[in-house]
Amino acid sequence: MNALEFRNVHFAWNGGGAEAVEVLQGMSFSIEKRHLVCILGPSGCGKSTVMQLAAGLERPDSGEVLSQGQAVAGPPSDRGLICQKPKLFPWCTAIANVEWGLRMRGVGRAERRRIAKEMLANVGLSDWAHRRVQELSGGMQQRVAIARTLANDPDLMLMDEPYAGLDVQTRLLMQRFLLSTWAQTGKTVVMVTHDIDEALIADRVIVLSRRPARILEDLAVDLPRPREVHCPEFARLRARLSRLIEREVMADASETGGWEAAVDAPAVWKTNGLEGEEQHQQARSEGEVP
Repeated sequence: MNALEFRNVHFAWNGGGAEAVEVLQGMSFSIEKRHLVCILGPSGCGKSTVMQLAAGLERPDSGEVLSQGQAVAGPPSDRGLICQKPKLFPWCTAIANVEWGLRMRGVGRAERRRIAKEMLANVGLSDWAHRRVQELSGGMQQRVAIARTLANDPDLMLMDEPYAGLDVQTRLLMQRFLLSTWAQTGKTVVMVTHDIDEALIADRVIVLSRRPARILEDLAVDLPRPREVHCPEFARLRARLSRLIEREVMADASETGGWEAAVDAPAVWKTNGLEGEEQHQQARSEGEVP
């Protein structure tokens, strides 16, 4: 039984209205339990909509969304959604925010406090547990949101660009923490990202087209962990995903007519039909990269 499945899902914002915007067009995929999958695509293509449908916060206009073989009809406790913005309760402390879901489920005070402390320690915020939200940086707030979701121990973790607001060092640590948590708990993780290198931490990358989104490629990533970003195979996969995204971005720009200068400008990277490390080495020899 799959952890998550989309069956020919169509979705439009303001569906049925005069200003309806088609977002997903016949979206179909399935994700097995205990897999780590990233969804990659150009900005505005509908990646966050996929997360909202999977979480039960929106319903498809047609088609089916299933979790554990059951139609998704709302946001139950077996799924946790981490959004781009933390969405914390500003009047609460960090630890009270982490405890909130446990409290709603009737977990006793001592037990929920123990779990909340453990989760905050895992994201490096033990010393900030009793600070209010406004005393925390944006990156700290996002880490509290991640700890809150983990505290509820969902079977399926839906992560909508959870690390976008973090600095480079913290982002790296949180990526490692995610991989460690996934390996130890066997949870299913589906993460949206704009970062191609981040997408390649997954077992599989689902690449979406520009809106209305359809699946361009469903790419298995069969590389040993920890992954070496400078190895030829990693570079080849990175180049392949870069080409797909660049093609969609430029096609969208050309269709809308709003980015004429960008469309007519020379390419940022020179491919010459090369892939991966070959491409990088040629660019280096021609002085295009250091």
